[in-house]
Amino acid sequence: MAGEKNIFSPDSYLDKLYQQNSPQFIFKAKNKKEWQQWRRKLKDKVAEIIGGAPKKTEISKIEILSERDFTSYKRIRISYQVKGYLKIPAYLLIPRFKQDIFPAVIIAHGHGNGNRETVGINGAGEDLWESTCHNNLAVDFVKAGYIVIVPELIGFGDRRLLEDYKNDPELSDDPTLNSCYRINSQLLLYGESILRLRLWDILSAFKILEKRDDVVKNQINLLGFSGGAPVAILSALFEARIKAVVISGYTSYYKESIMARRHCLDNYLPGILKQAELPTIISALAPTPLMIQAAEKDSLFPLESAQKAYKEIEKIYKFLDSEERLEFNILKNAEHSVAAAPAIDFFKNWN
Repeated sequence: MAGEKNIFSPDSYLDKLYQQNSPQFIFKAKNKKEWQQWRRKLKDKVAEIIGGAPKKTEISKIEILSERDFTSYKRIRISYQVKGYLKIPAYLLIPRFKQDIFPAVIIAHGHGNGNRETVGINGAGEDLWESTCHNNLAVDFVKAGYIVIVPELIGFGDRRLLEDYKNDPELSDDPTLNSCYRINSQLLLYGESILRLRLWDILSAFKILEKRDDVVKNQINLLGFSGGAPVAILSALFEARIKAVVISGYTSYYKESIMARRHCLDNYLPGILKQAELPTIISALAPTPLMIQAAEKDSLFPLESAQKAYKEIEKIYKFLDSEERLEFNILKNAEHSVAAAPAIDFFKNWN
């Protein structure tokens, strides 16, 4: 009957599941050898859950799709074929400075119009009048002297399913439209996940930079924002040559972010909480230099949860005598967004 008190809610059951859950990989190592074993086993389990980490990444058929010169940099849109996978479009930004070699950064973008927001354009390729939560991220990095590559992650922009792309190719009706749900729901039926494919997207971008003569090979960094953060975490876990990492707009506990409201399906991995909470997985990146960036007014990934998660991550860095490699950056008075300036300063400390 209308007005009857609802006593049929499943909230209590779901709360009980979380309260009684005991993740397998709670950190209990007493020495470096035990830490190495813990990290290796966690890494293997994460690989299993995402459907297997790509074992080999080969690049071919690199094409230039467009070029545009700016005062301080050149923006090139490229595409490249990854053997056994797909063709990937990416933006490559190169500084126009009087030097021959540069540090580099890979950007794993979040939800929005694909990789375009990071270079300051909309779905039609027109200049944005106002910056989005990505804050023209790639442009700030290239102006600071970094070669930047922003691969378009599968499910976004031009890499949506064909039906979704044809319905609104330039994302003029809604710049946030994506194919994440449909792609990931199908992949889960095969025991795979969209994060496995996005991991391949980032690893192939690393290969592109690694092959360039104008990139300092041991100074390739990585930043992941929002929906790009989980793949950045995976990439740093599986590619030890990444120099330093910034995770922005994502660090939290699953219970207080992903589980607290409706999120895109690309954030979910089957059985992950049986293995580890999110900060535990992030802590496995140690001792890689790591900045956690959180916006003060972020309603999707609350600051309080980020601060609590940071303390857990900090324990492992301290355990490894590497606390100087870990930083926490709060974006004051900001909602869900990313900022390049603190990340640039952080990378410069390690490059």
